[in-house]
Amino acid sequence: MQSSKYTRIKEAAVGKWPGILSALGIDVSENQRKHTPCPMCGGKDRFRFTNETGNGEWYCNQCDPHAGDGIKLVMKVTNCDFKSAMSAIAPLVGTVEPSKYQQEAPATKDILKEIYNGSKPVEFGDTVYAYLKARGLSGMPKTLRYHPKCYEPETKQEHPAMLALFSLPDGTAVTMHRTWIGPDNGKLQIEHPKKVLPPIRKMTGGAVRLYPQAEHIGVCEGIETAIALHIATKVPVWPCLGTSLLESFIPPDGVKSVIVYGDNDANFAGQKAAYALANRLSLDGITVDVDIPDIRGDFLDQFLGETQ
Repeated sequence: MQSSKYTRIKEAAVGKWPGILSALGIDVSENQRKHTPCPMCGGKDRFRFTNETGNGEWYCNQCDPHAGDGIKLVMKVTNCDFKSAMSAIAPLVGTVEPSKYQQEAPATKDILKEIYNGSKPVEFGDTVYAYLKARGLSGMPKTLRYHPKCYEPETKQEHPAMLALFSLPDGTAVTMHRTWIGPDNGKLQIEHPKKVLPPIRKMTGGAVRLYPQAEHIGVCEGIETAIALHIATKVPVWPCLGTSLLESFIPPDGVKSVIVYGDNDANFAGQKAAYALANRLSLDGITVDVDIPDIRGDFLDQFLGETQ
């Protein structure tokens, strides 16, 4: 019998499975009529991700002709038990957006190019500059972009947005993170003002390369946190956009040492991801260290506390 803890996690995940699975590096399609390759056994058209009740339902003619749910899919693809699957899912349910807002088609090179071409570098006094300044940040990364009229699928309207490209270890851009900004220079007042465009390929191993690559880099979860850390340490810090992607980060060729800036989470999800990454990198011969904020939250929270 499932414990109340697992029941709560399962209930909180309803409607969020496309985002949860994507964050775990599992490709799915929400098109109920589209047959695709199975992430477990391969093939060309034996798998369907129907998500009929919002619980991540799927079918595979070879693996299981009967409906499985998102939890079972995570267990099968990652070859883990129920408890391990729930441990991976739990920190994501509060960070990914419900699928009803993920109305966008998966990114293509043309879509990324179109959005990018509609943007421009962040400049003194523009909306993104004002947004970051309002968050206590300065020294804007040259890689961030300002899009004055970026389509937002939740409101189905155009709003100003901050853009950041997400790249794989080989440098290939596979998606774009967007932060929509409201008229008060804060985040747009909608349920999910930050969204990742459905990626061209799995995001596993990648990061937002806010600063030029160097032999010594840092990685963290959030974009604003990375900026705060760079201001404080001068280290080029790359955000991975979440615990699962932080844990899966793969340094590009030429990186010799990494400092992992984990979040200080009450449920220890940020700490777990940081130390799991550090353990893997150290086994791969990378010099690695871990730093966790002294206060509950992330390094942006700590940075703002120290500068106020």
